[in-house]
Amino acid sequence: MHDILSSREIPHACLDLDQFSYSWPAMGPYNMETVFAALEHVWPVYQAAGIRKLIVARVVETRAEMRRYADILGCPSIILCRVTATEEVRRGRLTAREEGASFAWHLQRTRELERILEQAAVEDFVIQNENEPIDRVAERTLRRTKWLS
Repeated sequence: MHDILSSREIPHACLDLDQFSYSWPAMGPYNMETVFAALEHVWPVYQAAGIRKLIVARVVETRAEMRRYADILGCPSIILCRVTATEEVRRGRLTAREEGASFAWHLQRTRELERILEQAAVEDFVIQNENEPIDRVAERTLRRTKWLS
């Protein structure tokens, strides 16, 4: 997404919020309170630079989480995209990057999240992410958000 938006000179920022959760002891489930606190401090830096579009990579399981993001970002209209892939594809991707107990935990978590997210349905739309180049998936996603014409 960053490459596409940058090539069109569309001001934006991309944050993988999981990076803020890698600390111990955890503050809340999946260190969510740490993530929210970090985002509260980071977002104003981007705003000061004129950024108004923010792409966030992070699992959002509930509407309450969505409200927290909206409050922190000062943005009542957040667009949430749920990215999906079959278990076979998820397993293949995890095999390429995880080992041992971490692999087993991540695979189980993808199964758990599939059920949770399907039931919660907090997303605005769903994008299937398999069997096509990632730049095509990114472009489809950006078009659904109406960030691209």
